[in-house]
Amino acid sequence: MIQRIQSIYLLSSIVFLLICFFTAFGEVGGATIGMYHSVDAIGNLIPATSYYVYVPITLVMVINALALFSYKNRPRQMMWIRLSFIVLATVFALSALTIMGVKSQAADEVMVPGMALVTPFFAFACNYLALRAIRKDEELVRSVNRIR
Repeated sequence: MIQRIQSIYLLSSIVFLLICFFTAFGEVGGATIGMYHSVDAIGNLIPATSYYVYVPITLVMVINALALFSYKNRPRQMMWIRLSFIVLATVFALSALTIMGVKSQAADEVMVPGMALVTPFFAFACNYLALRAIRKDEELVRSVNRIR
């Protein structure tokens, strides 16, 4: 299972998405936007506004784990990865909505993106590389079957 390069890519995608849960989503004018709570410049706790971003991230982690453990069936593995692309697109859209919501509240402040905003892009790249490697394996198996 872990002997193939696509398994390494899928595992690294899961790790990148797991990083999202432990890092900040971004910072605007001293206020940190995180998953569990936000902290303003004074140090007061503010209820988190970005829970809805982390639900699809959890779903992508589960889908990638399913793809990782379905290594014996390459077409099914490719189907799981394609589904994770769709859910990751939802993550990107919800992240953009979060950024727009924060910018509307603090129009003068500059937003500094955090790791939780950037790592889904790395996970997307790892999923793409895994899909390419699985396709390559599938084409190799088909070419060997033609020779017989």
